[in-house]
Amino acid sequence: MFQRQYIKVGLIFFFVVTAIFFTLYSSVLSASNSPSVIMRFKQQLGLINPDVGEHRVILTKDGFQPASLVIEEGDMVTFSTNIGKAFWPASNIHPEHTLYPAFDPQKPVAPDDTWSFTFPEAGRYSFHDHIFANFTGLIIVNGSNLDTEYVSNISACASVSDLSKKQQCWDEQLKQELETQGIDAAFKYFIDLYNTEPDVPKNCHGWGHILGRAGYELYSRGEDPGLRPEASYCGYGYFHGFIAELIRQTGDIAQTELFCNYVVEKLGQVLPSVRGNCIHGVGHGATAMLIEETENYGQLEKVINQGTAICEKLFKNTSDLENCYDGVFNESQQVLLQSQYGLSFEEFKKNDLFWYCQRQLDVYKKSCYFEFVGIAPSVMGDDVVKLTEYALKNARNLDVSGEKLMSKIAADRIQTSIVSNNHADSITACNLVPLYLYDSCFNGILNGFIQHGNPLNLHEKGYAFCGEAGLTQAQQSSCYEKYTGHLENVYTNEQMKESCKYIQSALQVSACDKYKS
Repeated sequence: MFQRQYIKVGLIFFFVVTAIFFTLYSSVLSASNSPSVIMRFKQQLGLINPDVGEHRVILTKDGFQPASLVIEEGDMVTFSTNIGKAFWPASNIHPEHTLYPAFDPQKPVAPDDTWSFTFPEAGRYSFHDHIFANFTGLIIVNGSNLDTEYVSNISACASVSDLSKKQQCWDEQLKQELETQGIDAAFKYFIDLYNTEPDVPKNCHGWGHILGRAGYELYSRGEDPGLRPEASYCGYGYFHGFIAELIRQTGDIAQTELFCNYVVEKLGQVLPSVRGNCIHGVGHGATAMLIEETENYGQLEKVINQGTAICEKLFKNTSDLENCYDGVFNESQQVLLQSQYGLSFEEFKKNDLFWYCQRQLDVYKKSCYFEFVGIAPSVMGDDVVKLTEYALKNARNLDVSGEKLMSKIAADRIQTSIVSNNHADSITACNLVPLYLYDSCFNGILNGFIQHGNPLNLHEKGYAFCGEAGLTQAQQSSCYEKYTGHLENVYTNEQMKESCKYIQSALQVSACDKYKS
């Protein structure tokens, strides 16, 4: 009888414990939708079996480990870090995460936390750390729908119809060229893509980061970092990647000025604007480091003040300072636009888009307007006429900042429309501005063709624009003269002789007279 009672008590105890267990487990599941909480709970209970679909990727000081991972459909991957700083694993391509937008925590992950993602279908998923985009990785999800053939050789990418898969293919091939053939071959592939694929100019900043990181590794060993005019492609992504790696490895932002001097020595004759863009990268990189610090989350004005102070510590020349300030405000508006690091773009939109700029000291206002106008397309679309009207109405001190602001609006539009043969909207926008700002706006269009075109073939699209029907004969003549002046800053005499042949007009272009045979 006593034995039966013991058995009965034991069974009751067993069922009570089991009930408590499942109650606690269920409460944890219902208390949070975060996979990382569930994962930690399962770890503590010893319920994780790595053979049944649980995988881990750790971000270390040297990058993601493992750098590549093969899993099955429906498997979960948990991301963590041991570097003591927040991290942000997300789908390529940096910074938009367009290849697989769902693969993105949408915000930084605390260093003592994890983030988990379940991959529901077969495919190849390249990713990076959004905070430090030079760290990259690849997850291959096996399954019946996995298409591996299209990455077997470079030419095969052209046959892929789905744009996201094609971009994934390009992404993997660039890295493969870099790893197996070296930076020269990778640059050649990068250049070929840029010149032959119309979708690439808008989606390749992250690829510049890849080449820039590799360039720094060579530079740090005293080897040639692969600098060439095409390093300016894709918004100078090469320089952003290079400087980010330099700062990460040395911790000394002052060394960036030495690199910029080196860049001028190597490319200054071919790209006169290269020093300005390099110094812009210093301000951009310094601000990115500051805003990633947890104590700075949500405090954009504090970060701007710290970033501009770094510029003033490193540079004294007025032009250098302005380029560095531009970099500070460029990074600031990007993180605000993406609601990163405790910032809310939705809250910001309730105010005037230039609200932050109105609060800046006069010495910073010009750079702030210049960069913060980049926010406007996300609010009003890619409408350069509407944006110009908004800026004319809302930006203050146009007598001081107007020239740079109108030039920026015009140049930015060409970045997205350069593949088109019709730029009537840009012409209309410039016709709206006051007479004293017209030249700045029109020169901005021409600058756009210089900044976003092929550095070795700038004349074709620029001269084609000058011949567009939307321009009066007087405007066409002025356009040809001005654009020829732009080209003279970056072309040799021999290149100018060839480029002047592209002027399809009966107009006399005096700037080209000296290059006639």
